[in-house]
Amino acid sequence: MLMGTTGQGKSATGNMLLSKQDFKAASTATSQTKEPSVSFAQFENKKLQVVDGPGLADTDMTVGQDREATTKNMSQALAMCYGSVDAFLFVTKYGSRFTLQDTAALEDIKKIFGDKFMEHMIVVVTNGDQFQDEMADSSVSFDDWCREQKGTFQKLYTECGGRFVLFNNKEKEEEKKNEQRRKVVEMVEGLTNQQGLYTSRCFQEAEFEREKMILKHKAPLLKKEFQEKICLLAADIDKYLRKPSESATMSIIVRVEALKEEIKKHDKGYGVLEELLKMVEQVESNLKDTEEFLRETKEIERNLKDKEELLRQAKETERNLKDKEELLRQAKETERNLRDKEKLLRQAMETERNLRDNKELFRLGKEMEEIRVKQAGWSFFGTMRTIGRGVGALVALPIVVAASGVGGLATGVKDMLFD
Repeated sequence: MLMGTTGQGKSATGNMLLSKQDFKAASTATSQTKEPSVSFAQFENKKLQVVDGPGLADTDMTVGQDREATTKNMSQALAMCYGSVDAFLFVTKYGSRFTLQDTAALEDIKKIFGDKFMEHMIVVVTNGDQFQDEMADSSVSFDDWCREQKGTFQKLYTECGGRFVLFNNKEKEEEKKNEQRRKVVEMVEGLTNQQGLYTSRCFQEAEFEREKMILKHKAPLLKKEFQEKICLLAADIDKYLRKPSESATMSIIVRVEALKEEIKKHDKGYGVLEELLKMVEQVESNLKDTEEFLRETKEIERNLKDKEELLRQAKETERNLKDKEELLRQAKETERNLRDKEKLLRQAMETERNLRDNKELFRLGKEMEEIRVKQAGWSFFGTMRTIGRGVGALVALPIVVAASGVGGLATGVKDMLFD
């Protein structure tokens, strides 16, 4: 199975092995191999089956989309091999640096196929004609050159046990073409005898790391998408804080739970989106804190209202007491006024009685006066009559009359009458 990053000569190498142009090759940065394809050929009494796997690091797709598509297509390519692979041919180009992109692509291939991948990998270095031209005046062989390399290339050489082969896809001489093919076939046979086959079981065992790798590459887009949702949720919580309601609370709680479930569904237990989940849980915690704050605020508000009501009632009671005191004062004042009025009435009645008594006395006095006047009149005339009758007596008193005169006589008569 052929694999490698776009533009390294993967499909051209497949055509060289098959000795026919079954795979579409191009030198552009856009992969020509979107889906795997398979072809067969006969070589020195051996039947070759070559699968052209999808090119990695396709510039038409994001890294996440590229790895997801690669994983799907690698699974399909493995199925084309009837569930087992003799060797993976990782194709890279001589003359170009083994870039970070190449390294990342290789690491992801390891994760796609699992720990057994490196045990079944052969590195095919294309642009062999360029190598031969550059080393024409040197005695350095390809193997010597590989061992002299440093960094990532040297690490790769060590990991795959030195299974590197130089390939010239532009070779015109048939014998040299066959020599290249033979070298690859012999290396594959030796590898199979040593390591056995890479099977679909090995592929299944790598599923956890494969899915985790895909998720890691998709994580930036997922994080951006979920962060937007989290920001909207946080904004709604802020609105809720300004105008809380029970319906808004339930709506936010439902959205929080839905967002958590969505993140967990994408994460699949790999922990790649753990940071996002913590963000949502923090938002949920903030919501609970907000609810608790609002509850405490409402409780304080109720307490304040209760205190205000108590204060109002106290003031009302105070006013009532003052009113009662005023009423009591007025009642006492009224009572005093009543007592004064009763006293006045009593005095008035006493005065009235006195007046009546005075009137009665006056009337009686008047009547008595009238009686006395009348009696005095009657007494005078009676006296005169008595005098008339008692002339003889008057004569007998000559000395008194002579001494007192007529006035004295009248007075004496009056005293006698009233006595």
